[in-house]
Amino acid sequence: MNDLETLCKIEEECFTREPFSEEQIAYFLGSSKAVSLKAQVDGEIAGFVLGLIERSGNLLVGHIYTLDVAPRYRRIGIGVRLLEEVENSFRREDAEACVLEVRVSNLVARKLYRKQGYIEHRKLDNFYAKGIHGIQLEKKLKK
Repeated sequence: MNDLETLCKIEEECFTREPFSEEQIAYFLGSSKAVSLKAQVDGEIAGFVLGLIERSGNLLVGHIYTLDVAPRYRRIGIGVRLLEEVENSFRREDAEACVLEVRVSNLVARKLYRKQGYIEHRKLDNFYAKGIHGIQLEKKLKK
């Protein structure tokens, strides 16, 4: 919670349209079911990831709700490291898969996720505001 203001600022830098609100980020930080991780460079928060363990039928699934890397820290592996660490956290909680959503137009993120083993699971029509479509991606988590 001490980092809430900084995390909100990074979220707004990363998602100028529909960023998570301070209340939403605070929910993840305060929830015992959530996984929240931050990356630091020289003591400064460079990025973070927020997710939840959820039940999908008989399976436990890790759901990434946001993964943010501050613009000045991009392209040095922070996003990949955050992704690997949140997946490891989900595995420790016995999640069998990891899911996330991304805008169809976010080609950089889609490429990153594909390189990390995610497959485009299904299209999400009008998932974001004003008719912006999304894609749900999924990765099986091996023990």
